[in-house]
Amino acid sequence: ATISVLNFGAKGDGITDDTQAFHAAFAIAKGRSVSLEGRRFKVNLKVVNGNFSIIGDGAVLMPYLPNQPVISIIPEKYIYDLKLSDFQIVGYNYLADGIYVNNRSIENGADFLTMHGLLVTRCRFGLHIEGRSIWNKIYNSRFDWNIGGLRIETELPCNLWEINATTFNHNKNFGVWIKNLNALNVGFKNFKFNSCNMEGNGTEFDEGYGCMFSGMEMLILENVYVEGNKGKKKGIGIKITGPLGRAFVINGCWIGESEYPLVIDGEKKWGTISNSMIDCSPYKSSYDIYLNTNWFNNEPKIKISNVLGRVSDKLDNSGSTPLNGIDWVTNYSNGDIDLQYRDWVKIFNDGNSNVINSITGIYSGRRIGIINYTTKSLPLIIKGKLMFNGIDFVIKPNDLTEFLVDGYPTEGKLRPL
Repeated sequence: ATISVLNFGAKGDGITDDTQAFHAAFAIAKGRSVSLEGRRFKVNLKVVNGNFSIIGDGAVLMPYLPNQPVISIIPEKYIYDLKLSDFQIVGYNYLADGIYVNNRSIENGADFLTMHGLLVTRCRFGLHIEGRSIWNKIYNSRFDWNIGGLRIETELPCNLWEINATTFNHNKNFGVWIKNLNALNVGFKNFKFNSCNMEGNGTEFDEGYGCMFSGMEMLILENVYVEGNKGKKKGIGIKITGPLGRAFVINGCWIGESEYPLVIDGEKKWGTISNSMIDCSPYKSSYDIYLNTNWFNNEPKIKISNVLGRVSDKLDNSGSTPLNGIDWVTNYSNGDIDLQYRDWVKIFNDGNSNVINSITGIYSGRRIGIINYTTKSLPLIIKGKLMFNGIDFVIKPNDLTEFLVDGYPTEGKLRPL
């Protein structure tokens, strides 16, 4: 069944404070849909119960009190199955949040929220989560032209979010900011972004971010487009940082036109970067992917394959950081390595065999990288028969070299970049 806010006294003229009419409709809305009939409303709503839908039919919501959120979701006990669809939220001069969720109790919940067909703009944060909120879905929505698009920052669990076909573009500071404030809290996991855009963020702050993820686990970014996130002094496309961070996946993504397109740092990072293009152009940065992370005993856990992008495991280009970011070559023996399924390899050079005699899986046009990781200050030698000029090539201890695989007339030969 559907009820209309107009039947509860709402004017929908874009001038009158219609907050109380909405609240009267919400009070009897359990199991129903509340229609906004495509009108323009000034409201500051407080949602305390769930199990109903707000259907806008193209409506526009604006704040009556400009320094308060348009919609606050603050459970009295437990909110679940609340659906918001097909309306716009237009803030006033970025003073307050568009949608604000505040649940400070571990027992209460603001869960099973669904947002579809929303445009949230000119707010402080388009969607702002403080406290526990799990099992939520956002799709076909836009959180653009705010100070920040999506901000989640809490010490309480935030799990099982699915975000599809949604944009977080042209926000003044960041597109997406998700931060676990409790280093011991493993309740930040199972976030999936699919076919989303984070573009043109950060233009009015010193540091601008497409996405910043801190202290999360099982983060999945697939078919995500992240471009032109600049900042006045530093622009970062995607940053994965903080404690924890196991089992992240970056696949099929374009990450570009930022000074630091992809930064991964902090402890206990474990995941894959694959089938993606990562490029800092037009900036003059030395690398496209910055790794400065470790697991126990410097065992690297980040696997990179089929990625166009230059990799460093120093967050900046100063100092000496152990080369501990990129996948081990587990099948390195008797001077043979296999590059068929990876673009970067790290050779653990213990001195038993510090010569590469053959490489499997290389073909013309590929760009590959080889790291000489050694605890004994030993060079790594690539035999001249593998080089375009026929001369042995030496990789210094704990250093890395990128190579282009030459084509005709030196098919399959390596040329240092």
